[in-house]
Amino acid sequence: MNNEELMNKCETCQMNSDNEIAEVCASLLNHAKECGEDIGIDSDQIDTYMGMLDSLKPKDLRAILQLAFDIDRSTTIKDTELKRDASRLIRAIERS
Repeated sequence: MNNEELMNKCETCQMNSDNEIAEVCASLLNHAKECGEDIGIDSDQIDTYMGMLDSLKPKDLRAILQLAFDIDRSTTIKDTELKRDASRLIRAIERS
């Protein structure tokens, strides 16, 4: 599945606080917050994403998925946990 297909799939994903997508989003954002400036993401931006988790909507998921794509493709980000979480989110959406 290509990136555009995954972005479109966000519109039909079933999301609630106890499903895999929400769990992986939370893990990804928590790791991103820990890495902070090291990955070139402003902590205010991460806080904005974290606020989306309370009531995750398709447009919010699209924004978080774009962040996951950016992290997954980055050659400068070396944190393996963060990259793993980005990949997990992409795969979770593929399977949904």
